Amino acid sequence: MALEFSRNLTGANCQVGSQTIISLSATEAMPADYATASAVCLAPVGAHAKGAAVESIEGGVSTGWWEVDDPVTMRSGERTWRRKVGDFGYAHIPFVSYRLRRKGYMAARSTLSRANIGADNYPAKFMSVERWLSRQSEFMLKGARHELPWAEVWRELDVSTWHVVPGAAYIVQQIADWVGLPVNFRTQLTTLPDEYIAANKSVIAAISEVAGWSGAEVYLDRSGTLQIYDWGAEYNSGTIPHPAVELEREEHDSLYPVTHVTVVGSGFSGYDVAAGGGFATRHAVAVEQTESLETAAGERPVEERIEIREYPITPTLAAKIARSRLSRVALEAGLNRYRGPAEGSQAIAPLTHRVLSVSRTLQWDGSKYRYEIDYTAPRAAMVWPSLPSDDGWFTGWGV
Repeated sequence: MALEFSRNLTGANCQVGSQTIISLSATEAMPADYATASAVCLAPVGAHAKGAAVESIEGGVSTGWWEVDDPVTMRSGERTWRRKVGDFGYAHIPFVSYRLRRKGYMAARSTLSRANIGADNYPAKFMSVERWLSRQSEFMLKGARHELPWAEVWRELDVSTWHVVPGAAYIVQQIADWVGLPVNFRTQLTTLPDEYIAANKSVIAAISEVAGWSGAEVYLDRSGTLQIYDWGAEYNSGTIPHPAVELEREEHDSLYPVTHVTVVGSGFSGYDVAAGGGFATRHAVAVEQTESLETAAGERPVEERIEIREYPITPTLAAKIARSRLSRVALEAGLNRYRGPAEGSQAIAPLTHRVLSVSRTLQWDGSKYRYEIDYTAPRAAMVWPSLPSDDGWFTGWGV
């Protein structure tokens, strides 16, 4: 029996916020922190308010929640001035257009300002437990030696000015809690600098920075939950979904823009014991780790150097950062692009499936809907040797 697409698509099962879709274009892509969409709907009772949360239903299947960015009530002699059959006069069809952002967008774009997090938490300052304990010992010793007055010692040890945390995940969770943004950890965050101050940064920029210490990234999913994920773990395995019918397929295999990535910085391996009974200090050691991709015949290496000075790293973390960068380079150079009917493929999305970007278009032509999906996915997975050992290295209080 031949497949017949669009037959079952109606104004009752193609809606945005319970309003019938006239046209919809949605794009979800991993390089972006969140998805975007635009829609024109039939809105007899008026437009949804700016900032309202609305759900998109395409062919009876939910494709996630959105926040209304820009509702526009349309009046056009060419597009909306019509006469209904049986009526004597003309009237405007109640069309409304929307610019949509993924649910959670307003919280993610907000800043860590006094107005958002409160005067007691501003500026947003975080300190590791280890650093806090070492500061206590340091300043108590200075007080005992009369190098500082005790009033100054107590001022320096006032914990109320800092959020003392045992791991980077606690920073992410606290920032998300301040603005009511749900967060889910798909990977562990293992790296935590001694101190971090995030005053007046946007929420998503601060969380991206904290996740980046451990080589992780962020993405706002269809439910409005911020996912913390590891690029390599998500995209170096799994199968690629296919549309019900391939109307078009392209296979890309371009040269890599980067073939070698070197990560340099410093970390701590072992302790130095001070003479005279002083406190032991961590021993700083330079770190340099290079990872590479197999080059084409006659191709010369193209190296990218990443310097990390803001926080300590270990050989394993350096290798993970380099491999994450190279995995993305390799997978984006060897892509398959698929286009076909979107019915049955509404669930295809970044992270949920092994795809990098997805675009869907739904258009009413006056008698029926045309519904298509276009997405890109990596052709192959990256296979890496085992990571270098961190035996003897200080790896922090990450969780």
